[in-house]
Amino acid sequence: MSIKVIRSLSILTTLLLVGCSHVHDRTGTKVNLYPVNTSLSLHVDNYRSAKKNVSAFIKQHQQQALSQTIHIHYQGHAAKRVMQAAKRQLLAMGVAENMLTIEESGQGNTFIMSLAEYKVRIDDCRYVNYNSLSQFNGDFGCNVEKNRWTSMINPERSAAITESGN
Repeated sequence: MSIKVIRSLSILTTLLLVGCSHVHDRTGTKVNLYPVNTSLSLHVDNYRSAKKNVSAFIKQHQQQALSQTIHIHYQGHAAKRVMQAAKRQLLAMGVAENMLTIEESGQGNTFIMSLAEYKVRIDDCRYVNYNSLSQFNGDFGCNVEKNRWTSMINPERSAAITESGN
């Protein structure tokens, strides 16, 4: 046999043996999403007072309002005026119109504004160093996945959670 054939066979044998080595399956991290609901409910007797309360609520929760879907339910003419003022304030603040869900229902003078934000909870990852790599049972990439999920603004979209919560 020539040297080229022997060299080729040895390279092929080495590749086959390396290809049969143990490969760790990738298992994802366990991610828990918890909805945190913030809402304001008013019985609208005085338009100015209600508008002031809604404005203060929006300012207090401005960060959430800019990134989450806002649900507004109102009943009656006075509550409709409060809804229109709230909508103007939110749009002027930079909230996209498709992030507003506005519904009119029934009689009375009730105004409800709610925001739902999802918080991520992930179990802690084990500390990784060179000596402990042989002891892992599928924790590879845990820290990367944990950081990815905790840095998301809308984790419910990646988890495919719909408005109904399923």
